[in-house]
Amino acid sequence: MAPITQRVLFCASMVLASSAFRVKPKKKQGGVFTEHVAKQDAGPEPMMVGPAGASTTAAGEAGQVDFVFTFGAPGGGSPALQNQRGSDPCFPGLRVWQTEPGRVWGKWLDVVTSLANVASYWHAYMDGMEQDTSRNRHWNYSCGAGLTKKPNHAFSTSTSLHDAELYIRTLEKRLSDPWLHNMSIFAGRKSYMDDINAVFREVKQYGWGLVGSSLHNGGGGVYGGAQVSHLIQEPHTLECTLTFQGTQALGGWLENINVPAKPFCGLTFKGESCSGSGTCTTKRPRGSFVHGGFKDRLMGMLKSSNFQSNILPFLSSCSRVYAVGHSLGGVVAELFAACASRAPKPGEFGYEDYKWMEWTKGTAAKLHYVDVE
Repeated sequence: MAPITQRVLFCASMVLASSAFRVKPKKKQGGVFTEHVAKQDAGPEPMMVGPAGASTTAAGEAGQVDFVFTFGAPGGGSPALQNQRGSDPCFPGLRVWQTEPGRVWGKWLDVVTSLANVASYWHAYMDGMEQDTSRNRHWNYSCGAGLTKKPNHAFSTSTSLHDAELYIRTLEKRLSDPWLHNMSIFAGRKSYMDDINAVFREVKQYGWGLVGSSLHNGGGGVYGGAQVSHLIQEPHTLECTLTFQGTQALGGWLENINVPAKPFCGLTFKGESCSGSGTCTTKRPRGSFVHGGFKDRLMGMLKSSNFQSNILPFLSSCSRVYAVGHSLGGVVAELFAACASRAPKPGEFGYEDYKWMEWTKGTAAKLHYVDVE
């Protein structure tokens, strides 16, 4: 049997087995959720609103992501994605997943967060946080090899715990950080919006400006379905947030089942391959193969003319770059950050992927914002 076929059948068997898990019914939500706009600093010297105290990249160097914020995301690397620059394998960032205690014992778990683990795709190296949606508590985890396999302690999966709005509400209750609250809204709500006029108005109320958007039609096939990305900037600190959309259309869910491992962005040496079941092995230090479907989704967006004209040229003018996403958008944000950290040069293996997202860190500047009013 061909190696790829073995890997697909292995995942399919695990997905079928997971159907025996209980699926928690969705709860009816009462009332209307009101967005709370974070207060903007009115002083002459605005405070940093993001977690990165300084850019991880100096002017003139290949640009990279300064902070990754994801929630409800599946794993995407085999082995787990690692930061390729410096001595620290951990990406600056935070990955969040949701649980809820069982009525008698155990936990309910957001079903998507462990979905790809059955095919040995693991979460990226970064800090993590588990939040309990029913009680006022959460658990923080430091980056490490063990964390890349979490969550791995729940026997009951829940579709309702994957809801982006539930993540937003719970994060607001658990954390007092207005930046993370705003990022959860950008990642979980605005990242799904393809009405540019609406996105402009929505981000403006939080004090940010919409720089540009990219719409991708999904290629007319099953590769992820239609998707949208937005680049927004905070006009005082000049930091930028790049959003990636999660799975919404049927094509996107079909993409999640397309599991063959692929080389990506020079994270492996040329000629390396991964076959069979279990975690892939690589000869490159901190190397990884990636989920083929997730890679194809990211590359579809990067290669679109809208991304090349409306987003990529402006990353150089951001004081810091944040990549955010919910669900599939979260793991795509992690792949984007991993490729940026690798930054292969022209002629090196992997440059054929990287060239579609390559930017050089420049002098931070206030960009022109979309204005539809």
